[in-house]
Amino acid sequence: MVIHASISRLICEEDGQDLIEYALLALGIAILSVAIFPSIRTKMGTAFSSWGAQVQAIWVPNDPL
Repeated sequence: MVIHASISRLICEEDGQDLIEYALLALGIAILSVAIFPSIRTKMGTAFSSWGAQVQAIWVPNDPL
């Protein structure tokens, strides 16, 4: 009965509206992040690998004196 009263109070009153909106916004961002992250991860891995190979090819160590 306590849960039912709490839910009906949240629906009727507007005090918890901001909290619910922020929670829904955070949930939406989390779902999008989980959906998009795998494709971004592979592209970032490829970009960093090619960048690392290019840096290694350019770098020439100094001659020891």
